[in-house]
Amino acid sequence: NMTGRDLDDAEFEHELMKAAASKAKDVMSGCMQNATTEEEKKACLTNAEAKKEAAKASGRDVSDISDEDLRKFAREGAMADMAEVMKACVEAAGENATARKACSRRSDLKDSVAAAMGGMAGKVTDSQVREFLEKEAQSDALMMLKNCNESEKDVCAQQAKELRAKASGMSVEDISDDLLEMDAKE
Repeated sequence: NMTGRDLDDAEFEHELMKAAASKAKDVMSGCMQNATTEEEKKACLTNAEAKKEAAKASGRDVSDISDEDLRKFAREGAMADMAEVMKACVEAAGENATARKACSRRSDLKDSVAAAMGGMAGKVTDSQVREFLEKEAQSDALMMLKNCNESEKDVCAQQAKELRAKASGMSVEDISDDLLEMDAKE
């Protein structure tokens, strides 16, 4: 693993499910690209091939992968993809606050949310995009803090703030210690 420490059983299971989610998301994304109606897109979220790939990646039986698991994989995959898009956009915007703010209004972010929900991008609101971005930003910051060496807590907190800022389109100064603590509790 990338943390350089041994994983406990729960963390190992989490990593297996992340691999399953990635495989399922790839299959569902391909399905979404070919779907032209909202009904077809919704059907992609329960795709039998996606279940098969998720089961293979996680070492589980196909019957152990539920439709809800697939929908969760789609949401998590969309959030991770959106975070990468946001980080790149925010880095490119630099200190330009207007450009940073515009990052969260990109149409490809709405496309990601639509794919995760099995809907059409035109029906996705800005607040839904922000919600997806916030959840992923919280998750990234929490993971960074969780894997931090005790002797480097201050450095980790600063890095978590930077990560959270990039993923949400905020400036680092807008990320308080209190906000990080709230993220850790959620």
